Amino acid sequence: MRSSITVRPAITQVEGTEHFGQKQSWRPTRWGLPKLITRLTAKQKQLNNDPTRLKGFRLVSVPALNRHFLGYEDGADIKLAPLFSDHLFKEGELLLAKEAFLRLVHEAKIVDDRPR
Repeated sequence: MRSSITVRPAITQVEGTEHFGQKQSWRPTRWGLPKLITRLTAKQKQLNNDPTRLKGFRLVSVPALNRHFLGYEDGADIKLAPLFSDHLFKEGELLLAKEAFLRLVHEAKIVDDRPR
């Protein structure tokens, strides 16, 4: 993996001769992050080898806290796998989303509003 592109949905107003409407499209928002994307795809491949039926894989980022997870659905549960280790998380551990977010509460309360 050398690079990646992040896209987000964008809604634009469309003027027509008969009516006004909205058009949904995709817009690129970020390029790069090869280390993050490499870890994300490796973890997803590892989980896809699991015989259970996991679905809905997505990147879950908390930019203000510099945290990134692979999120996925496991039956009725939403789970997160940290993509990097630090004092709160071990890379690759599988956590319920609620548990992961509860670990972040203290840091979230003390973060300032400076850009990261």
